[in-house]
Amino acid sequence: MATFWPVWRSNASANQAEYEKEIEQLCRKAPIPSIWLFGKTGSGKSSIIRYLTGAESATIGEGYRPETKTFRRFDFPDSVEPLLSFIDTRGLGEAAYDPQVDIERFENSTQLMLVAV
Repeated sequence: MATFWPVWRSNASANQAEYEKEIEQLCRKAPIPSIWLFGKTGSGKSSIIRYLTGAESATIGEGYRPETKTFRRFDFPDSVEPLLSFIDTRGLGEAAYDPQVDIERFENSTQLMLVAV
């Protein structure tokens, strides 16, 4: 994947407006898949995202102390032209965290929900 992506980008149209139009049409036909990871605090949600995307900003906690304070989106391979998007949320069962807010936020934009156990 990492070697294919730069080649595809280099073959993109030289006309920026045409290129942006093509990207917009592609996104309408096939939206960028969004994968939502959820689970208990310390179950490895952020670790999985860091491993899959290489995002150093996916902060990994130690033990059962919560590290993710709010939802975060991580695009792969980058945020300019993502092929996949991962959503990291707070741990289920945390004090003062109501997952219903995140459920309502992501229920219409997530294609796959993964439970980290």
